[in-house]
Amino acid sequence: MEHLHRFQLGDQMSAYIAKKVRKGQEVYSWKKYQDTFGWCDLEPIASHDGACKYVTKYISKALDKSVSDAGKHMFYASLGLHRRSRAYLGDCKPAMLDYLQNHPKAYKGDYTVCLWLDSLQDVQQYL
Repeated sequence: MEHLHRFQLGDQMSAYIAKKVRKGQEVYSWKKYQDTFGWCDLEPIASHDGACKYVTKYISKALDKSVSDAGKHMFYASLGLHRRSRAYLGDCKPAMLDYLQNHPKAYKGDYTVCLWLDSLQDVQQYL
């Protein structure tokens, strides 16, 4: 934390950051980073779930590109590991697909939709 400066009213900052500071939210600048790479502001993570999805998305994209550029397959397995087994094969019921596509908390990737449901009853209702 010694390299971070918490923005305060009166500091030079963007309107976006000023709005957060006026609300009492924590926003920091990192001068050492900024001097080397350019503007940088930091805030506490508001949603750990959202942060995980964001990082996973970019790791997946980078991994896919690095592997395909090398002309290799993306799936590797060590000797002795159990191979995958198909747990379910079929189409989603229209109600489930509609629920996933329209749910505001669902993560939608290029090939997947991900949503954490609150209870077993929610899962059973749509499968």
